[in-house]
Amino acid sequence: YVTLEPCNFYGRTPPCTEAIVNAGIKRVIVGMIDPNPKVSGKGVEFLKKHGIEVEVGVLEEEVWEMNEAYIKFVREKKPFVTLKFAMSVDGKLADFKGASKYLAGERALLQVHKMRYESDAILVGVGTVVKDNPRLTVRFPGKEKRAKRVILDSQARLPLDSYLARTAREIPTYVFVSSEAPQDKVERLREAGIEVRVVSRNKNGVDLKEVLDHLASLGVMSVLVEGGGRIISSFLTSSLWDKLVIFIAPLILGGSYGILNDDAFPLEEAPQLVLKNVSFFDQDIMLAYSRRRKCSQVL
Repeated sequence: YVTLEPCNFYGRTPPCTEAIVNAGIKRVIVGMIDPNPKVSGKGVEFLKKHGIEVEVGVLEEEVWEMNEAYIKFVREKKPFVTLKFAMSVDGKLADFKGASKYLAGERALLQVHKMRYESDAILVGVGTVVKDNPRLTVRFPGKEKRAKRVILDSQARLPLDSYLARTAREIPTYVFVSSEAPQDKVERLREAGIEVRVVSRNKNGVDLKEVLDHLASLGVMSVLVEGGGRIISSFLTSSLWDKLVIFIAPLILGGSYGILNDDAFPLEEAPQLVLKNVSFFDQDIMLAYSRRRKCSQVL
């Protein structure tokens, strides 16, 4: 039983199809055809030619969701973008003073680290770094992974004494600045071991599409965006996202720290969401949404 069609070409490993034939397996159940042009249909054809019974399309929609980042990357050469944030019941990302660290509880935080473990890169804005000095590391019991850390920083103002800068030689850290960033600050970041990439500037600070193109060139298939309200809003209004994960904490905060504070969608243009999952972590609720699209349009 396999989720994706077995490959039929030599890459980092020999073809899975040859291993199946050599093992004497007589029947193979395939969740979905691999969208990779190197594979697409060729693996199934090879198995059938060798007398193996093959059934394709079992739990196809569920398998697609399991492999959604891979599918987007091989078909569009773009990373799969998940927006994640925690908010109060009244939709605030922070209290009136701007405090937001660990808004949700410990079990919800553990789920966030699981999401980090499943992602190739974790992305925030420099404002989050200045305010919270995050690690952006994967701290999931029994699992170790060094996901790439990505900071959007149009003016190269990442503090050199921040945890991210101090550990940049140990964990891959990328800072995206605009062409208007002071060159002396850019050089100081590079001297700290940070990979600095220059992209165009726009109303969001840096061009998010260019950022994602750079990440795709690095082989990043999935990006977990954990930025504050401005970063989340920028991805939403630019329509550069695939999945939305919201943690709702049992608090009422009031104030102005929400998402889309300075932007709004007309009702007829509002993004259409599909609720994919509801989970409970003690008193916190996690809602997972995808953009409205039919599985058949993607497969």
